[in-house]
Amino acid sequence: MPNVQTHPLPDGRTLKLLQADTGDTPADWVGALGLGSPLAVVLIAGGDDAVPDTLRPRVTQLLARGLLRTLNDLADQPGCDASVCCVLRACGPGLPTLLGQAAADSGGSVQLLGVAPASRLALPGMPAAGAEPAVSGLSHLLATPGTAWGDELAAKFNLAQALVAPGNRSETQAAPQPLVLLIGGGADAVTEVLLAVRRGWPVLLVEGSGGAADALARQLAQGQPDGDDPVVAEILADGRFTRITLGEHAAGAVEALARAVQRECACESLLRLAWQRFGALDRAAAQQQKAFTTVQGWIIVLGVMAVFLSVLHSVASAHQWDDWVSALRYALIVVPICVSTLIVTANRYSPGKRWVLLRTAAESLKREIYRYRVRPRQAAVDGVREKSLQKAMEDITRRLARTEVNSMGLPPYTGPLPPPGAVARGDDGMRLLGADRYVQLRLTNQLAFYGNRTAGLAGQSSRWQLVAIVVGALGTLLAALGNEWVAWIALTSAVASALLAYVGYKQFDTTLTSYNQTATDLQNLQAWWTALLPDEQAQPENVDKLVATTETVLATEQDGWAQSMTNALASLRTQQDEEAKPGAAGG
Repeated sequence: MPNVQTHPLPDGRTLKLLQADTGDTPADWVGALGLGSPLAVVLIAGGDDAVPDTLRPRVTQLLARGLLRTLNDLADQPGCDASVCCVLRACGPGLPTLLGQAAADSGGSVQLLGVAPASRLALPGMPAAGAEPAVSGLSHLLATPGTAWGDELAAKFNLAQALVAPGNRSETQAAPQPLVLLIGGGADAVTEVLLAVRRGWPVLLVEGSGGAADALARQLAQGQPDGDDPVVAEILADGRFTRITLGEHAAGAVEALARAVQRECACESLLRLAWQRFGALDRAAAQQQKAFTTVQGWIIVLGVMAVFLSVLHSVASAHQWDDWVSALRYALIVVPICVSTLIVTANRYSPGKRWVLLRTAAESLKREIYRYRVRPRQAAVDGVREKSLQKAMEDITRRLARTEVNSMGLPPYTGPLPPPGAVARGDDGMRLLGADRYVQLRLTNQLAFYGNRTAGLAGQSSRWQLVAIVVGALGTLLAALGNEWVAWIALTSAVASALLAYVGYKQFDTTLTSYNQTATDLQNLQAWWTALLPDEQAQPENVDKLVATTETVLATEQDGWAQSMTNALASLRTQQDEEAKPGAAGG
């Protein structure tokens, strides 16, 4: 474990200093500094440039009221025991100095984590020629190997990544994404934005603050980089941006910055909200499926048991087993009552129908999430894609609220995002997807899913058909044996009926047909995409066609499954209602 030194500061606070070695890992840094699992992490890009005197008052307000106050409010929420962190350059006359002074003056709970090359930093008690002192207000200081500014950037981003690593938090604690804030900035700031974009982190630009922020905002608006700059081109193509404007008065920008920080750092970004909504629907669907399967299983088992007890009662009466006859008589009263109670319960709460409705809504929402995640033709900062996803979420949930689901509790989802099993391996669920990545994580993944499921369903269908044949053969054998064995034919008939009910519920043949058709359509779509020339794959209209067709094929399969399950459930309910009528069991 790296060695941490604690230095008292003149204002009564303490500074934790860690001099990193080349063999240390970011997880080692987090553990040694005692940083835990922060609720929010904001990475301040740049800091290598001075803030113009005309902007200093407004930028100070942005940092003190828009950023620090919002982060302090997050940390001070009732029941919250997690910290909030800002990771920044440890030296510099611009943003680092302004943010450090604002943090020292506010006295809040925000932890400021400064990062700098050790040789460029005047460490406490270790002055060095040409080195710069760390800014005030820091709570932690990471001195990295290196001799020049820029050598610390990889460590700065690795530290921020380690702070939000899933291994540092519980299974039910959502891991935030670091938010990168760019106010002004020089050459290093553009490099930091590129590093953030490559990690899929959101970037918040403050237009009107000068420097790199204004240059990137302008190129975002024009949709292309100046002079075909490859760095900016990658940023524009892959970045997730929010843009606010610092006008002549800071009040509007302060409120906009506070809302943006709240949205991203409090896991309130629309994509996170969509995954949370999906998680709630997915979990509720799984619970309703389990409840439906359990109830139907007991109905089938008890129904067969009632027939078995009835036959056994007849045999016992014929052989004058009086003790057995008395006990079986009571059992024949209790078991049908239990079956009727279960049928009434299933009809009253409709777990099967709720399961189908919830599963359909969850998968519909997942399709909209994937549509949203496909990288737009150019980096969008006007919120059009967000508004489209929000409208789709509203339509899906409103339709669901007009069904039987509105009479059940639907607690919010609080687990990891995205929920386990919701995305393919290697997909964090948050990054924007290029066409090739979409094909890999969505189209190819769904093809593998249908291939595995069809193989499994075919095997199950064959096994259950074999069981039905064996049961039918057993009934024929009992009829051939004659005499007292004939009475047991009723039991084999009951078992055969139970098997038919189970097979009808599972919809093996219908599901196999639907899965094979869907897999064929996806394979054809994959072949079409593969046959396109690279230039054709880059055309926006072909990317739009790829996504729209993939999601339409999946929607068609889901709609067909929902309709077939609805019909099967209606048939099952009619059959059970008939069996639950007085005298039906004895018929």
